[in-house]
Amino acid sequence: MTKRLGKGIFELIGNNTLEINNNIANISTDTHLTMPINLLNPSTSQPRKTFDQESLRELAESISKHGIIQPIIIRKNPHKKGYEIIAGERRWRASILAKLKSVPVIVKEISDNQCLELSIIENIQRQDLTPIEEAEAYFNLTNTFSYTHEDLASTIGKSRSHITNMIRILSLPPSIKLMINNKLISFGHARALINTEKPEAIAQKIISSNLNVRQTELLIKNLQKPHKNKTQKNLTELEQSLSEILNLQIKINGLKNKGSITIKYNNTQQLNSILDKLKKTT
Repeated sequence: MTKRLGKGIFELIGNNTLEINNNIANISTDTHLTMPINLLNPSTSQPRKTFDQESLRELAESISKHGIIQPIIIRKNPHKKGYEIIAGERRWRASILAKLKSVPVIVKEISDNQCLELSIIENIQRQDLTPIEEAEAYFNLTNTFSYTHEDLASTIGKSRSHITNMIRILSLPPSIKLMINNKLISFGHARALINTEKPEAIAQKIISSNLNVRQTELLIKNLQKPHKNKTQKNLTELEQSLSEILNLQIKINGLKNKGSITIKYNNTQQLNSILDKLKKTT
Protein backbone atom coordinates (compact mmCIF):
# COMPACT_ATOMS: atom_id res chain seq x y z
CA MET A 1 0.00 0.00 0.00
CA THR A 2 1.38 3.42 -0.94
CA LYS A 3 2.16 5.80 1.88
CA ARG A 4 1.25 9.49 1.57
CA LEU A 5 4.31 11.70 1.68
CA GLY A 6 4.52 14.38 4.34
CA LYS A 7 6.96 16.81 5.93
CA GLY A 8 9.71 15.98 8.37
CA ILE A 9 13.05 15.02 6.89
CA PHE A 10 14.15 18.59 6.10
CA GLU A 11 14.21 19.17 9.86
CA LEU A 12 16.79 16.41 10.07
CA ILE A 13 19.09 17.15 7.14
CA GLY A 14 18.35 20.79 6.40
CA ASN A 15 16.64 20.59 3.02
CA ASN A 16 13.37 22.53 2.88
CA THR A 17 12.40 21.12 -0.51
CA LEU A 18 12.36 17.51 0.64
CA GLU A 19 9.27 15.51 1.58
CA ILE A 20 9.15 12.04 3.11
CA ASN A 21 6.81 9.48 4.63
CA ASN A 22 4.74 10.42 7.66
CA ASN A 23 6.56 7.93 9.89
CA ILE A 24 9.51 10.35 9.97
CA ALA A 25 7.41 13.36 10.97
CA ASN A 26 7.55 12.92 14.74
CA ILE A 27 11.29 13.06 15.35
CA SER A 28 12.34 14.08 18.85
CA THR A 29 13.95 17.38 19.80
CA ASP A 30 17.49 17.89 18.54
CA THR A 31 20.51 17.72 20.82
CA HIS A 32 23.43 19.82 19.54
CA LEU A 33 26.82 18.69 20.81
CA THR A 34 30.52 18.60 20.07
CA MET A 35 31.55 14.97 20.23
CA PRO A 36 34.87 13.05 20.10
CA ILE A 37 35.27 11.81 16.54
CA ASN A 38 36.20 8.27 17.65
CA LEU A 39 32.72 7.76 19.17
CA LEU A 40 31.11 7.96 15.72
CA ASN A 41 30.67 4.99 13.39
CA PRO A 42 29.29 4.69 9.83
CA SER A 43 25.72 3.46 9.49
CA THR A 44 25.17 -0.11 8.34
CA SER A 45 22.27 1.25 6.26
CA GLN A 46 24.50 3.67 4.34
CA PRO A 47 23.65 3.19 0.64
CA ARG A 48 26.89 4.79 -0.45
CA LYS A 49 29.64 2.18 -0.84
CA THR A 50 32.45 4.24 -2.37
CA PHE A 51 34.03 7.60 -1.50
CA ASP A 52 36.24 9.50 -3.94
CA GLN A 53 39.56 9.95 -2.17
CA GLU A 54 40.54 13.11 -4.06
CA SER A 55 37.30 14.89 -3.15
CA LEU A 56 37.72 13.71 0.46
CA ARG A 57 41.18 15.29 0.58
CA GLU A 58 39.79 18.54 -0.84
CA LEU A 59 37.03 18.54 1.77
CA ALA A 60 39.58 17.79 4.51
CA GLU A 61 41.59 20.86 3.45
CA SER A 62 38.45 23.00 3.58
CA ILE A 63 37.55 21.64 7.02
CA SER A 64 41.09 22.36 8.26
CA LYS A 65 40.69 26.00 7.20
CA HIS A 66 37.03 26.69 7.94
CA GLY A 67 35.82 23.88 10.22
CA ILE A 68 32.61 21.87 9.75
CA ILE A 69 29.83 24.30 8.86
CA GLN A 70 26.99 21.75 8.85
CA PRO A 71 26.86 19.38 11.86
CA ILE A 72 26.87 15.61 11.36
CA ILE A 73 23.51 13.96 12.11
CA ILE A 74 23.85 10.96 14.44
CA ARG A 75 21.86 8.70 16.75
CA LYS A 76 22.83 6.54 19.69
CA ASN A 77 23.90 3.19 18.26
CA PRO A 78 21.25 0.62 19.30
CA HIS A 79 23.56 -2.31 18.61
CA LYS A 80 26.90 -1.35 20.15
CA LYS A 81 28.72 1.35 22.08
CA GLY A 82 28.97 4.78 20.50
CA TYR A 83 26.93 6.66 17.91
CA GLU A 84 25.81 5.88 14.38
CA ILE A 85 26.06 8.43 11.56
CA ILE A 86 22.76 9.09 9.82
CA ALA A 87 23.86 11.93 7.53
CA GLY A 88 27.35 13.32 7.04
CA GLU A 89 29.65 10.30 6.75
CA ARG A 90 31.68 12.08 4.07
CA ARG A 91 32.28 15.03 6.45
CA TRP A 92 33.24 12.56 9.18
CA ARG A 93 35.76 10.80 6.93
CA ALA A 94 37.23 14.13 5.82
CA SER A 95 37.46 15.24 9.46
CA ILE A 96 39.55 12.16 10.22
CA LEU A 97 41.87 13.09 7.33
CA ALA A 98 42.03 16.62 8.75
CA LYS A 99 43.03 15.05 12.11
CA LEU A 100 40.19 16.64 14.07
CA LYS A 101 39.65 15.29 17.58
CA SER A 102 35.97 16.27 17.80
CA VAL A 103 33.16 17.32 15.47
CA PRO A 104 29.81 19.17 15.81
CA VAL A 105 26.84 16.81 15.82
CA ILE A 106 23.07 16.79 16.13
CA VAL A 107 21.74 13.77 18.03
CA LYS A 108 18.39 12.32 16.94
CA GLU A 109 16.25 9.55 18.40
CA ILE A 110 14.94 7.51 15.47
CA SER A 111 14.26 3.86 14.66
CA ASP A 112 16.30 1.54 12.44
CA ASN A 113 13.78 1.92 9.61
CA GLN A 114 13.78 5.71 9.89
CA CYS A 115 17.58 5.68 9.87
CA LEU A 116 17.67 3.62 6.67
CA GLU A 117 15.08 5.80 4.96
CA LEU A 118 16.80 9.05 5.90
CA SER A 119 20.24 7.79 4.95
CA ILE A 120 19.05 6.72 1.50
CA ILE A 121 17.21 9.94 0.70
CA GLU A 122 19.94 12.19 2.10
CA ASN A 123 22.48 10.61 -0.25
CA ILE A 124 20.16 10.76 -3.26
CA GLN A 125 19.36 14.42 -2.59
CA ARG A 126 23.04 15.29 -2.40
CA GLN A 127 23.83 13.28 -5.56
CA ASP A 128 26.62 11.43 -3.76
CA LEU A 129 25.81 7.98 -5.16
CA THR A 130 27.05 6.04 -8.18
CA PRO A 131 24.31 5.05 -10.68
CA ILE A 132 24.15 1.51 -9.24
CA GLU A 133 24.04 2.78 -5.64
CA GLU A 134 21.29 5.20 -6.67
CA ALA A 135 19.34 2.40 -8.37
CA GLU A 136 19.69 0.17 -5.29
CA ALA A 137 18.54 3.06 -3.10
CA TYR A 138 15.40 3.54 -5.22
CA PHE A 139 14.75 -0.21 -5.08
CA ASN A 140 15.10 -0.23 -1.28
CA LEU A 141 12.68 2.67 -0.92
CA THR A 142 10.08 0.99 -3.13
CA ASN A 143 10.61 -2.48 -1.65
CA THR A 144 11.03 -1.63 2.05
CA PHE A 145 8.97 1.54 2.48
CA SER A 146 6.27 1.05 -0.18
CA TYR A 147 7.13 4.15 -2.18
CA THR A 148 5.65 4.19 -5.68
CA HIS A 149 7.74 5.49 -8.57
CA GLU A 150 5.52 8.59 -8.58
CA ASP A 151 6.23 9.15 -4.86
CA LEU A 152 9.97 8.92 -5.44
CA ALA A 153 9.85 11.23 -8.45
CA SER A 154 8.11 13.87 -6.34
CA THR A 155 10.35 13.35 -3.31
CA ILE A 156 13.70 13.26 -5.09
CA GLY A 157 12.91 15.79 -7.79
CA LYS A 158 13.47 13.34 -10.66
CA SER A 159 11.13 12.20 -13.43
CA ARG A 160 9.12 9.01 -12.99
CA SER A 161 10.81 7.50 -16.07
CA HIS A 162 14.24 8.20 -14.52
CA ILE A 163 13.26 6.27 -11.38
CA THR A 164 11.90 3.36 -13.43
CA ASN A 165 14.93 3.17 -15.74
CA MET A 166 17.37 3.35 -12.83
CA ILE A 167 15.71 0.39 -11.12
CA ARG A 168 15.69 -1.56 -14.41
CA ILE A 169 19.49 -1.44 -14.72
CA LEU A 170 19.70 -3.65 -11.61
CA SER A 171 18.68 -6.54 -13.89
CA LEU A 172 22.03 -6.28 -15.71
CA PRO A 173 24.87 -8.74 -14.92
CA PRO A 174 27.30 -7.86 -12.07
CA SER A 175 30.17 -7.32 -14.52
CA ILE A 176 28.24 -4.55 -16.27
CA LYS A 177 27.25 -2.95 -12.96
CA LEU A 178 30.95 -2.81 -12.14
CA MET A 179 31.65 -1.13 -15.50
CA ILE A 180 29.01 1.49 -14.67
CA ASN A 181 30.43 2.20 -11.22
CA ASN A 182 33.94 2.42 -12.70
CA LYS A 183 32.61 4.89 -15.31
CA LEU A 184 33.63 2.65 -18.21
CA ILE A 185 30.09 2.91 -19.60
CA SER A 186 27.37 5.44 -18.84
CA PHE A 187 23.84 5.06 -17.55
CA GLY A 188 22.64 5.68 -21.12
CA HIS A 189 24.75 2.77 -22.35
CA ALA A 190 23.43 0.57 -19.55
CA ARG A 191 19.82 1.40 -20.36
CA ALA A 192 20.39 0.36 -23.99
CA LEU A 193 21.81 -3.00 -22.82
CA ILE A 194 18.67 -4.00 -20.89
CA ASN A 195 16.91 -7.01 -22.49
CA THR A 196 19.76 -7.68 -24.94
CA GLU A 197 20.87 -11.31 -25.38
CA LYS A 198 24.62 -10.76 -24.83
CA PRO A 199 25.00 -7.57 -22.78
CA GLU A 200 28.58 -8.31 -21.63
CA ALA A 201 29.84 -8.73 -25.21
CA ILE A 202 28.12 -5.53 -26.31
CA ALA A 203 29.51 -3.67 -23.29
CA GLN A 204 33.04 -4.75 -24.22
CA LYS A 205 32.40 -3.49 -27.77
CA ILE A 206 31.22 -0.14 -26.36
CA ILE A 207 34.46 0.22 -24.40
CA SER A 208 36.86 -1.01 -27.10
CA SER A 209 35.26 1.11 -29.86
CA ASN A 210 34.46 4.09 -27.61
CA LEU A 211 30.83 4.08 -28.77
CA ASN A 212 28.44 6.80 -27.68
CA VAL A 213 24.88 5.97 -26.63
CA ARG A 214 23.39 6.56 -30.09
CA GLN A 215 26.02 4.35 -31.73
CA THR A 216 25.32 1.68 -29.11
CA GLU A 217 21.59 1.77 -29.85
CA LEU A 218 22.27 1.37 -33.59
CA LEU A 219 24.66 -1.53 -32.91
CA ILE A 220 22.03 -3.33 -30.82
CA LYS A 221 19.38 -2.70 -33.47
CA ASN A 222 21.60 -4.19 -36.18
CA LEU A 223 22.44 -7.21 -34.01
CA GLN A 224 18.75 -7.91 -33.52
CA LYS A 225 17.87 -7.68 -37.25
CA PRO A 226 19.09 -11.17 -38.30
CA HIS A 227 16.97 -12.78 -35.59
CA LYS A 228 13.91 -10.84 -36.69
CA ASN A 229 14.51 -11.69 -40.35
CA LYS A 230 14.91 -15.39 -39.52
CA THR A 231 11.69 -15.36 -37.51
CA GLN A 232 9.80 -13.68 -40.34
CA LYS A 233 11.18 -16.19 -42.85
CA ASN A 234 9.98 -19.09 -40.67
CA LEU A 235 6.51 -17.53 -40.39
CA THR A 236 6.29 -17.06 -44.16
CA GLU A 237 7.18 -20.71 -44.75
CA LEU A 238 4.59 -21.79 -42.18
CA GLU A 239 1.93 -19.63 -43.87
CA GLN A 240 2.62 -21.30 -47.21
CA SER A 241 2.54 -24.79 -45.71
CA LEU A 242 -0.77 -24.23 -43.91
CA SER A 243 -2.31 -22.60 -46.97
CA GLU A 244 -1.44 -25.66 -49.09
CA ILE A 245 -2.73 -28.16 -46.50
CA LEU A 246 -6.02 -26.34 -45.86
CA ASN A 247 -6.42 -24.98 -49.38
CA LEU A 248 -7.14 -21.58 -47.82
CA GLN A 249 -5.43 -18.21 -47.55
CA ILE A 250 -3.56 -18.10 -44.20
CA LYS A 251 -1.89 -15.04 -42.65
CA ILE A 252 0.36 -15.29 -39.55
CA ASN A 253 1.37 -12.19 -37.59
CA GLY A 254 4.05 -13.06 -35.05
CA LEU A 255 5.93 -11.12 -32.38
CA LYS A 256 8.62 -12.48 -30.04
CA ASN A 257 6.41 -14.67 -27.86
CA LYS A 258 2.91 -14.22 -29.26
CA GLY A 259 0.96 -13.60 -32.46
CA SER A 260 -2.21 -14.34 -34.40
CA ILE A 261 -3.40 -16.52 -37.30
CA THR A 262 -5.95 -15.15 -39.78
CA ILE A 263 -7.91 -17.53 -42.06
CA LYS A 264 -9.67 -15.87 -44.98
CA TYR A 265 -12.73 -17.36 -46.72
CA ASN A 266 -14.70 -16.24 -49.77
CA ASN A 267 -18.14 -17.70 -49.07
CA THR A 268 -20.28 -19.53 -46.53
CA GLN A 269 -19.34 -22.89 -47.97
CA GLN A 270 -15.66 -22.25 -47.28
CA LEU A 271 -16.49 -21.07 -43.74
CA ASN A 272 -18.44 -24.26 -43.02
CA SER A 273 -15.55 -26.30 -44.39
CA ILE A 274 -13.14 -24.50 -42.02
CA LEU A 275 -15.43 -25.12 -39.05
CA ASP A 276 -15.75 -28.81 -39.93
CA LYS A 277 -11.97 -29.20 -40.07
CA LEU A 278 -11.55 -27.43 -36.73
CA LYS A 279 -14.18 -29.67 -35.12
CA LYS A 280 -12.38 -32.78 -36.32
CA THR A 281 -9.21 -31.68 -34.50
CA THR A 282 -10.98 -31.32 -31.13
